[in-house]
Amino acid sequence: MKKKIVILGATGTVGNKISENLINEGHHVILIARHIEKLERYRSLGAEIIAGDITDVETLTSAFANADGAFILLPDNVKAENTRAYQRDVTSRLIEAIEKSGSNNQWRKIVGKGDDYPLQINSNTRLMDLRLEKDTEIILPESPAENAAFLFYVFDGKININGTMSLVTGESVLVEIENPTFQATETSDIVLFITQTNAVHFDGGMYSCNLQ
Repeated sequence: MKKKIVILGATGTVGNKISENLINEGHHVILIARHIEKLERYRSLGAEIIAGDITDVETLTSAFANADGAFILLPDNVKAENTRAYQRDVTSRLIEAIEKSGSNNQWRKIVGKGDDYPLQINSNTRLMDLRLEKDTEIILPESPAENAAFLFYVFDGKININGTMSLVTGESVLVEIENPTFQATETSDIVLFITQTNAVHFDGGMYSCNLQ
């Protein structure tokens, strides 16, 4: 299965080989480096190249979003006055970027039909989730097909919908209004089930809308 993999340190001997192997296997490979001219040959092979630094949390967060894995292959900064302090700083920034790149405030694909879902099923049912931080708003993801139905479930927390309806932990709603806005009145974990109402199905399946 095709995966999204981020690599820092692709200009080194080990990173170079890992990058080449993953690209040849057909994965979506993202390479981050300060001097991207050293990575241009990978672009022609299909890799995504991003100019950035190991201390740039914003760039790392964006790159790590929805990634299946990462290789961080960076040598010590021998020019640093305090190598141990430098290592701690880099590690803390990486952890911050990884935490921010999770499903906070953005829909994360979990189960569905298509290469962009980590767990693929032969079904017109899709499952997504996110953690919506307090006072943050979100809209529904783009509909994957015509006649899609969205079931919005609050796993934990409290959500306000268009300022007219509130859902708390354990409550759900079949979204039937157009372009709704969801706001977290407290940090909330949300699960979204998407089905196709006119999909071919059979009654003996594990999921509704299973294909014959």
